Amino acid sequence: MLAGGLLALGAWRGAVAVTAPDDGHVAQFNGYDVVLLGRVPAEAEFDSGGQRFQLAVESVVCGGQSQLAHGLVRVVAPRFPQTHTGDRLELTGRLEEPPDFDGFAYSDYLARQGIFSLIRYPRLTLLTPGQSGDLLTAISGVRQSLADSLDRSLPEPQSALAASLLLGDTSRLPDEVVAAFRATGTSHILAVSGWQVTIVVGLLSGLALSLRGGLLARSLLVVAGTVLYALLTGGAPAVARATLMSLAAVAALQLGRPRDGLAGLGLACLALTVWQPQMALDLGFQLSSLATLGLVTLAPRLLHWLGRWPEWLAQPLATTLAAQALVLPVVVSDFQQLSPVSLLVNLVAVPAVPGALEWSTLAAGLGLVWAPLGVAASCLAWPFLSALIWLVEASSTVPYASLNVGRPQAWLILAYYGVLLLWLSGRSCLGPAWAWRKAHLSPLPARYSLATAVALAALLLGVFSLPDDGELRASVLDVGQGDAILIESPAGYRVLVDGGPDGVAILNALGRRLPYWDKSLDLVVLTHGHDDHTAGLIDVLQSYQVRQVLQGRPPALPSPVYKRWAELLVARGIPVKTAITGQRVDLGAGARLSVLYAGEAWGGDDETLNDASIILALERDQSVLYLVGDAELAPQRILAASGQLKPHSLLKVPHHGAQDSLDPAFIRALVPAAALISVGQRNRFGHPAASTLSLLAPAPVYRTDLQGTTVVTFGENGWTVQTAR
Repeated sequence: MLAGGLLALGAWRGAVAVTAPDDGHVAQFNGYDVVLLGRVPAEAEFDSGGQRFQLAVESVVCGGQSQLAHGLVRVVAPRFPQTHTGDRLELTGRLEEPPDFDGFAYSDYLARQGIFSLIRYPRLTLLTPGQSGDLLTAISGVRQSLADSLDRSLPEPQSALAASLLLGDTSRLPDEVVAAFRATGTSHILAVSGWQVTIVVGLLSGLALSLRGGLLARSLLVVAGTVLYALLTGGAPAVARATLMSLAAVAALQLGRPRDGLAGLGLACLALTVWQPQMALDLGFQLSSLATLGLVTLAPRLLHWLGRWPEWLAQPLATTLAAQALVLPVVVSDFQQLSPVSLLVNLVAVPAVPGALEWSTLAAGLGLVWAPLGVAASCLAWPFLSALIWLVEASSTVPYASLNVGRPQAWLILAYYGVLLLWLSGRSCLGPAWAWRKAHLSPLPARYSLATAVALAALLLGVFSLPDDGELRASVLDVGQGDAILIESPAGYRVLVDGGPDGVAILNALGRRLPYWDKSLDLVVLTHGHDDHTAGLIDVLQSYQVRQVLQGRPPALPSPVYKRWAELLVARGIPVKTAITGQRVDLGAGARLSVLYAGEAWGGDDETLNDASIILALERDQSVLYLVGDAELAPQRILAASGQLKPHSLLKVPHHGAQDSLDPAFIRALVPAAALISVGQRNRFGHPAASTLSLLAPAPVYRTDLQGTTVVTFGENGWTVQTAR
């Protein structure tokens, strides 16, 4: 009777929690053009497509009539202007019902969060910024400060991985890194979960024991620090579950009661699903709870079986097997993928996570005090982070690292868990707290973590040390549908020409090309003010020390992206020069960068802004690479008639190889020996066009969408081209 009553109570709670929009809900305006007024309740998520955030609506204007309304709206907007927690906004656009995609019920996903409306790329007006006195705004500010500290201390993609481990911020991770983690079954490492909370609790407990005070004072320190960390990471369901388990353990210590992992897990899951029943359908909550259940119930049994094995091997093997065994059916069902290498990769990768998290935390914290301290501490975090990325990316290239297996039948999943339950119930393995704590991978002692960091650093520097052979290199970076060229001269000068459309992509590309200890660029060149050349440079200015900028004439009507670029140049006090035809930059050892055209043919209107593109020539000895930006036919004809072009040289094709992007007279004058095209994979424009490729024939064509980053090296015997794939 008790069980039946509790089941009925739970069913009632679940039913009342799923409420349809009422008469005053903003969803009643779906399908109409509206003006929304409201506040941003949480930080936006950023990616290559822009920003995504929620708006807590206060009022709606529809058909000229204004009325009060409530409810959340999912907003998809351009990256700039950026929104922050607490901002009060006015949005103008069309409200719509969230769509569903193949294999993903997006509308149901949002409905579980109480969201029934979507607005895409509205006109956005900031009415009042978030107040700094608000608790959530203050926490958001601390979170952003820690992320900025990591950016100053570490290169990409190591900085993005550290932010993911420490703060749960995966927005800066490159798509290829995320895909590698997913293919190898290690994507759980990227999300802040109970594991990170356990490490934080361990660090706080060690700190509390070193301080004077009674048991209550030390417990309050652990509780306050754990709750603050949960808020700092956004309070994801997995983090909330782990935080409640930790608080239950502290309460047990205060009350003199035994601590039991299974009881703590049950209490946390009960509390969270009573508070928000829809959380039971959250994938992160499911995976975190099942993995913890495996650590509590299965890991002690496996440790007993592996009793004769060395502890350094038995402990990670038992914990990895236990967690993987419980989450495997859910992972296969949701992602329809199975990774045969997952167990082995997890076994090697997981022990590196505590060191990466601990030293990244130290680097972020010290970087807030004084930037050089953060850089010094990052030298210990970088080896762990680099080793994780290298291991996962290398493993993802193994044949059959990921298999598409389809969605398993429900009865197979039930049978799997049934057999596992029967096996576990055959002998009690719900041991005391010490068994669970021993099975749960704890942070490495500081001396071992330090020694491991030094050893990994020596190994990785030996493997990944960049060549310093005195050659001139120009790397056409794979940054998607945009342009970014990194020039490295024999004398050590570094020049970046354009930054592409995405800050994540350009920072990742630069981080993989440049030494991690040196985040400086001697010169940044912006050929013209279109967003696919400018947007990535904003992140470059924020993460790198830029000594000088060379740019062309600004747009007549600058976009929000260009406005932000101009604001940052002023705020950071970076010297800016306007390009002049005939200008030369000496790169040392016989290398130079010359401005052949500085936008003289541009009429001043933004529709022809491509004609304002700076055209550059990178030269060393008899080898020349022409960087044409997006200059269209008129500037090309000017150069063809000028006699400046050196035949049989290299050409960076303008405008991603679009149709009619090349003037035949320009090609006849140049007769390119090879052509380089920076273009995004499966872009919606159909670039490069067949007519452009035909005009370039018979010269070899290197495309970033097919061959990745392309490096041209100018040596004593001419030039060579090397591609990433």
